[in-house]
This record gives sequence, structure tokens and C-alpha cells, in this order.
Amino acid sequence: MNDLVTQYLPSLASLGIWGYWIVALLVLAQGFAPTSILSPASVVVVFAGGLSAQEIYDLGDMIWFVGLADAIGAALGYRLGHRMQGMGKSRFVS
Repeated sequence: MNDLVTQYLPSLASLGIWGYWIVALLVLAQGFAPTSILSPASVVVVFAGGLSAQEIYDLGDMIWFVGLADAIGAALGYRLGHRMQGMGKSRFVS
């Protein structure tokens, strides 16, 4: 396990700012209803927290990226549900 960590952590550190965006994109996909099953963002967030604990990423920045992505994903899911609410109603029955 230690070899796995020492092998992949330098490559994750080389992502730089893109690491934040990748985590945010996965969290946004989990917050959005149609893609929530396909995105294991809770595991990714825990992993990103571990990377922040090892000071590869800044914890404050990671909290902002994850929080904003989750809020935007939830808002998009709500918006989709609100728009699709009237789709099940018949137009001929009042």
C-alpha cells in the first residue's frame, strides 16, 4: 500500500489547480440527479481530504471547490426536477 501511495501521489501533485477542478466536476456530477449514480464523489472527496492533509492541496481551497460544486450540482438537479414536474400531467384533463 505504501508503494501505491508513493507511486501516485507525485503524479497527483503535478496536476496542480486541475486537481481541484477534477474533484469539483465529480462532486457537481454527483449533485446533479441524472448522473448521481455514476459519480463516486464521496470517495473522491475523502481522498482529496487525505491529499489536503498531506499538504498536496490546500484544505481551504478544497473546501471551497467542493462546497460550491455541490451547491451548483444540487441547484441544477432542483432546476431539472422543477422543469420536469409538469411533464407527467395530461394536457387534456383539467
